[in-house]
Amino acid sequence: MITIPNSVSTALEASTYRTSLLVHLPGVGFKITDNHKPITYAGTTYTTSDEIVLKTSNVSRTSDIAANSYTITFAGADKSAYQEYTNSGADYVRHVGKTGTLYLAFLDDNYELLDSTSVLELYTGVVDTWELSESNSTSEFSVKLASHWATFEVTNGRFTNSSSQQEYYPDDEIFKYSHQEKLPIKWGS
Repeated sequence: MITIPNSVSTALEASTYRTSLLVHLPGVGFKITDNHKPITYAGTTYTTSDEIVLKTSNVSRTSDIAANSYTITFAGADKSAYQEYTNSGADYVRHVGKTGTLYLAFLDDNYELLDSTSVLELYTGVVDTWELSESNSTSEFSVKLASHWATFEVTNGRFTNSSSQQEYYPDDEIFKYSHQEKLPIKWGS
């Protein structure tokens, strides 16, 4: 259930109101707003860029436990912003499983927050996957957030296939026959 602050209730009762999305993803370059100027909320400054266009999937709410997901797409994003996701090695998986949040901010006529409570949390999930799609004329970077229920049995930081393991340990073949093993692997006695 969402609790609507008084400032937001008042804004919604008016004939017009202003809103902005605030995207808070793991990583240095991903505290972004679609507002035309930066917004500071809860100690974080959400920056803006004329070159970035945000596109978001629909938010569906349910009172049931569900493994919903939400995709945020950045069109025209600067390579330096998404580079830490797309690099191979440690950076490649560093943000998978970490929390990301999408907020809806209600703004006044000067495009500032109405007050410190005028921001609603639309969706919080963990980074499930990301995708970079580039052509000669376009560039889109998408991050899929999934409910924490979607990765309920995954141990954070564990590599579970040969190719992921061999990025860090090229000669390690621990997963070569793992599909045949039914019992848990135990180290030691």
